[in-house]
Amino acid sequence: MSVLNELNEKEMAILRQKSRMDWIVKGDRNSRYFHSRIRWRRKTNELNGVMFDGQWIDEPNLIKGCVKRFIEEKFASKQEMGWSLDGVQFKSLSVD
Repeated sequence: MSVLNELNEKEMAILRQKSRMDWIVKGDRNSRYFHSRIRWRRKTNELNGVMFDGQWIDEPNLIKGCVKRFIEEKFASKQEMGWSLDGVQFKSLSVD
């Protein structure tokens, strides 16, 4: 299970616990409001797809591949980062 899925499940468990606490305290008076907020949050946090190389991709397996390729390209480049502070050169990591 991916880290993202684990975090999502933990968040959902927390939200379920909060809803139970609210229901115990407020009863049915709060359930419509709470569930409407949950639906709104899910809708706004939903990722339907990504734009990659000028093309909209919405299939989960293709999105995973695009993200993997993007990260590989970023880490594969051998750009020199000349960070310095008042003339002090920092050691850099080498990929060998």
